[in-house]
Amino acid sequence: MPEHPAVSVIIPCWHDEQALAQLLDAAAALFKGATVDGEIIVADGASSEPCRLLCARHGVTWLPTAPCRGMQLRLGASHARHPLLW
Repeated sequence: MPEHPAVSVIIPCWHDEQALAQLLDAAAALFKGATVDGEIIVADGASSEPCRLLCARHGVTWLPTAPCRGMQLRLGASHARHPLLW
């Protein structure tokens, strides 16, 4: 494993904009200044405009999809750039 691993964080959500905003704020703080390279992918089961805008504000990937946690996670994994998924 590389000294500084790269991780893709996949977040399935469905009408969770308020909680997602808090999570993305916390994740940004975690990645800032860390020795871990990473990306965040939000798989939105509601395909909502508020979620898309929230993801755009945080600079994370937004993927609209059907509301099925397994499908959301698979979709996120298929778009991940890094081999380590969280």
